[in-house]
Amino acid sequence: LGDVYKRQSLVWLKQRDGTRYHFLFDGVNGATNYLNSNTNNALSSSDISLTSFDADGFTLGSNSGMNANGESLVAWNFRAAPSFFDVVTWEGDGTGKTRDIPHSLSTEPGCVLLKKTSATNDWMVYHKSLGASYTLFPNRDTAKSSVSGDDWRVNENTFNPMQAFTTSNNVGQSGVAYLFADTPGKIKCDTYVAEAGEFKVDTGFKVGWILVKKVNSTGSWHIFDSKRNTTNNNPLN
Repeated sequence: LGDVYKRQSLVWLKQRDGTRYHFLFDGVNGATNYLNSNTNNALSSSDISLTSFDADGFTLGSNSGMNANGESLVAWNFRAAPSFFDVVTWEGDGTGKTRDIPHSLSTEPGCVLLKKTSATNDWMVYHKSLGASYTLFPNRDTAKSSVSGDDWRVNENTFNPMQAFTTSNNVGQSGVAYLFADTPGKIKCDTYVAEAGEFKVDTGFKVGWILVKKVNSTGSWHIFDSKRNTTNNNPLN
């Protein structure tokens, strides 16, 4: 794991052999503070959850959601780096929908997962293949939905979630965004059209982690990774 936790990074934990929640910890919101991708809950805290980000990994407390004796779990880890991944938080300043939030990808995001951390609110997703007028909800299995009001705005330096996430810039509100780049040979955000039977999706590199969602109709989210059997996946919602 190296020095992955010395930066703005994400640790995503999930029980493999049961239905416990997903737990997402990031280096900006800090240890013991987490979100659940399968619910619309605000940022929660537990002193016995992930208790520290360490130079060689992370430390877990006795919280049964992520460290119950005898249970099997998986940890997906993302280190913030240009052209790959970034974690950004913001505090509402009351300036409305015109506020742009800076990021450090140095390229236009391919996918952005957003969550209001100060209150109960659905997750929202921007994906380049869906365009600026649609979103998905990680805590739901619904198809893509039109963005209410104005469109998403993203570029190589900033993103604006306020257009779709209409109340997230109100004074007293706060939010987090997990930004994924779309960089050839490193990370890929794209769509494919399913075919009958087995077929190959060409990403241009050996894949370590895949998040998949049917966009044109109802269907669960699925996560696959290179460390587990490919027939094993964790539904996101």
